[in-house]
Amino acid sequence: MKYCLCAVALVAVTLVSSAQAQDLPAAPDVTAEPAYGTVRLPSPWPSDPPTIGAGGSIDASTLGANCRGWIARAPDYRVIWTPGAGRQAMLVYAQGSGDTTLVINDAAGVWRCDDNSQGGLDPMIVIQTAPAGRYDIWIGAVDRGPLIPAELYVSEVGRGYTAEIYAVSFSPDGSLLATGSANDTAFLWDVQTGAAATAPLRGHAGDVRALAFSPDGLRLATASLDGDARLWDTRTGQQLGEPLRGAGERAIWDIAFSPDGSRLATGHGDGAARLWDASTGAPLFEPLPGGDGDVMALAFSPDGLRLATAYAEGAVRLWDAQTGRPLTGPMRGHAGGVYAVAFSPDGSRLATASGDRTARLWNGLTGAPLGAPLSGHTDIVFALAFSPDGARLATASADGTARLWDARSGAPMAELRGHERSVNAIAFSPDGSRLATASHDRTARLWDGRTGAALGEPLRGHSGDIRALAFSPDGTRLATGSHDGAARLWDAQTGVALAELFED
Repeated sequence: MKYCLCAVALVAVTLVSSAQAQDLPAAPDVTAEPAYGTVRLPSPWPSDPPTIGAGGSIDASTLGANCRGWIARAPDYRVIWTPGAGRQAMLVYAQGSGDTTLVINDAAGVWRCDDNSQGGLDPMIVIQTAPAGRYDIWIGAVDRGPLIPAELYVSEVGRGYTAEIYAVSFSPDGSLLATGSANDTAFLWDVQTGAAATAPLRGHAGDVRALAFSPDGLRLATASLDGDARLWDTRTGQQLGEPLRGAGERAIWDIAFSPDGSRLATGHGDGAARLWDASTGAPLFEPLPGGDGDVMALAFSPDGLRLATAYAEGAVRLWDAQTGRPLTGPMRGHAGGVYAVAFSPDGSRLATASGDRTARLWNGLTGAPLGAPLSGHTDIVFALAFSPDGARLATASADGTARLWDARSGAPMAELRGHERSVNAIAFSPDGSRLATASHDRTARLWDGRTGAALGEPLRGHSGDIRALAFSPDGTRLATGSHDGAARLWDAQTGVALAELFED
């Protein structure tokens, strides 16, 4: 079960003057009453949770080497923890509109801190075999100043929990499911039995945020926050060759095989994309420079001749995937970071999703914008997907909705309402008849891929927000990966749960 403290808009706060700051306590006070109350877990969370303002006037770095940011004197929340049977791990994480940190004084009086373990600006702490007792929790802000609207989540997670899952992918023949986790590990699962197909794929020193199967299914590529990509033999689970190392310790946010399997593309935190020989792991060209922030997403055109890259500072670029040369200059139009990019099935169009609350369509050959932005969402657009026939575009947003658009005209077709929180991922079934969405509300949902009508009840079972999903190649199964540390398989027609996949 997961519990949430949801933020609402905060009024401006008055900064403390230098003279007043001299009188402020130098350390947090664990004896003080928590600002937002005390809760015993497991128990129902308040139905109308209060606002949490992250930040304060106390320097958290005085608490230990891993602590940073500014916190309040009193805890934000106090949890009285009684772990359930077989659920000994406690997962605490925060999400805010700025750069936040976590500080916990645990049941043994030990200070535990984190800054960006979720990636981006969000902190997370996992306490394995968390003993019963009192846990005082602060959400801090990296920069001292006005409070940051933030959300706090506390989960009890089961015996199979290792770390949240960020990526899921089926092998081309549908026999294997790959998952990428925040414990520096990827896994290969037998879809029929739900058992591990190989030993865990270990070697990374950071979260595995993206993965991709080669078109023949014999290799799996993984990308990590440690700055490395790695290739693995899917039959044995053994690493193939040396790590593909391009930008030191800067994160790799996305990875993709070319349609013929000969090339591998990676998108890096140093602002460059890189192309590699997928057989040898050798770099093919000099890095493809962007200059517009981290490469957040990339995609090959269906014919493999072009590579599209999307950047954290709002630009998009097209490259010749055979030579590494630019085909366009920066394609500008978004006013926020671009978090997803996809070619239409015929390669004639390119779609992008942005933090500016819009999606856009571009000419897939020239990079010219096609029509006006696709407007309607009221928050970040995280993900998108073309239908297999290229007629429709689906978008997923932090506003809690998904939308269907005419992929040729950009006209809105349907608004998909049903989730209670941010929609993090979206995918069409291989025949286009169904659409699946994954949400921060811990559910997935199935929709009619042509009309947007809801199909059945939400798919429930995860105790954490769902970050990733994928249909099997034959369309019979849906896989979901969650912050609760488990992947699940569902019948894609009925929504019935088939298996829960986790490391023993």
